[in-house]
Amino acid sequence: MNTLPFSTHELTEADVESILGVYNKLKVSFSAEFDFYFDPNFKEFWLFSHCESYHIGPVIRLQNNATNFYLTFTQVAYKASYANKSACPPIKEYQTWGVALLKNNFGHILIKAETLLDKIHDLINPVELDFEDDKEFSKKFYVATNDKLKASLQMSQSFRNLIKNIQSKNFVIEIINNTLIIGNKKVVEIETSLDFVEFLDKVSRSF
Repeated sequence: MNTLPFSTHELTEADVESILGVYNKLKVSFSAEFDFYFDPNFKEFWLFSHCESYHIGPVIRLQNNATNFYLTFTQVAYKASYANKSACPPIKEYQTWGVALLKNNFGHILIKAETLLDKIHDLINPVELDFEDDKEFSKKFYVATNDKLKASLQMSQSFRNLIKNIQSKNFVIEIINNTLIIGNKKVVEIETSLDFVEFLDKVSRSF
């Protein structure tokens, strides 16, 4: 493990195999390298507000003809959910989180699969955004924003189509200004990681 191009601190053998599997797959189609300096501030995102802590592990920097985008393998720590949880250490796991730096300012937007719970709970003190011209999208996804006008302008039909074409299930997207993150709060999976990268590649080229 000492010869690997990233730190293996607190990574299991299975984690390392998954990360290398993702990297080797990406090298076939992209300019991909491990990046030791990219350090996104996930703390400001609502999606990380419920975890006890996080640590950015290995990061793969990818490049298209427009910009760089990133796939991070982030260790997330959660409080135990069972009895006497105060006496137990947090549960830690490595998850895949993609990051794209967009050209446009979207304000603050959260996009996730629509559930009944979303109908009765506000997540980021938002306005729920529906698209009258895209009933399919509005039925499938819950969109919350703090700036309805800005979000409506930026979330064009082509942007929504990119989201609808994501194959992975139960993913979540959050955008703060021009920083977009995507993940599914699950441990690293090769196919899911590749699916996120495909979306990040397309969205970073156009938006």
